[in-house]
Amino acid sequence: MPSKANFSRLFSPATDEPTCRCCCHTAPKKTRNAKNSLTPPRRWLERICRRPSLASSESSESSIDELVSERKTSLLRDFKQLYQTVEEELDYATESQGSIYYEDDLATAKRALGKWLDCYEELIQTMQGPELLSLHIEWETSRNKLYERLKRLPLP
Repeated sequence: MPSKANFSRLFSPATDEPTCRCCCHTAPKKTRNAKNSLTPPRRWLERICRRPSLASSESSESSIDELVSERKTSLLRDFKQLYQTVEEELDYATESQGSIYYEDDLATAKRALGKWLDCYEELIQTMQGPELLSLHIEWETSRNKLYERLKRLPLP
């Protein structure tokens, strides 16, 4: 059993000496700023507040243009893939007429057409001027053909 002197030495928080023989447990050292050691000195804060931002207005504008361009490219790719999906689903619905699968195939074709039209609307909102006109001219006939194919399919 430890003596009374050793016991008080082990549990005494007021000393900076190690509380055990391994020397890994020491009392925390006093810092220069006792209020809050995480607060930087005032001169650092003034320098940080006066420092100009890293991003200039030119670089932010170019990055926005790049993001818009990437978004257009992504939407156009999705638009073309959705068009192919609509055509495939209409083919499946046409082939399955008179079978037990026809109703589900027709519903799937309608959903695919709706997704394609939603993507078309979103794509239109990102384009302007001649780019928008060329998109409209290129895809308007395809849209009309898809509608006609869907109208020709009988109701289940």
